[in-house]
Amino acid sequence: MRSDPRKLSDLVSVGPAMLRDFEILGVRSVSQLARRNPERMYESLCRDAPQHQDICCLDVFCAAVAQANSLDSRTAANGGTLGCTYTEAQVEQALQVQSVTAGQPIAPVQDSTTGQWIIYEVTSQAVAPLSAASPLARRELLQSTANVNRVSREIVAFARTSDVSVDPQYGTWDRLTVVPPVAPPSRYLLGAVSGQAPLVARATAG
Repeated sequence: MRSDPRKLSDLVSVGPAMLRDFEILGVRSVSQLARRNPERMYESLCRDAPQHQDICCLDVFCAAVAQANSLDSRTAANGGTLGCTYTEAQVEQALQVQSVTAGQPIAPVQDSTTGQWIIYEVTSQAVAPLSAASPLARRELLQSTANVNRVSREIVAFARTSDVSVDPQYGTWDRLTVVPPVAPPSRYLLGAVSGQAPLVARATAG
């Protein structure tokens, strides 16, 4: 592992708040940062930090890792390489486009948060299994209230037109909710609690 004389605080866009985040993640040097994946760092911070983390934090992680990985000392303070750490969906979201062409570099795009310029290139395309894609999809859908509301509307619309089966002992389905079953008379409940069979009056015709 090569030694890097720079401090984390020397990196562009890294201030006191980001230094605290690095401390939570166990990153204490530029050399350590160079070996980290910004996406994994953001996921770990969302899991371990006491407060909600804005998605802009991921942008700063990407910029910091790029600087830490730069092999050109003359440009290390202003750029570098992120490596192959993005999914195609993340690139499409960052660029706000529906699709990209594999193997074709995309013109530099300026990050609205950090002001840095980024060149994206999707090197390969593959369909990820649902088990791998669902955590990212869930996180992206919950990033904004608008997405939460949109998903909620879709679920409600689906529920209204779906055939839902409910075990009768738990109730019945009524469009959007489960209606609890009608409780038996109290005398049966008291008998069940006491462990005694309920008394039942019978009349015999003479």
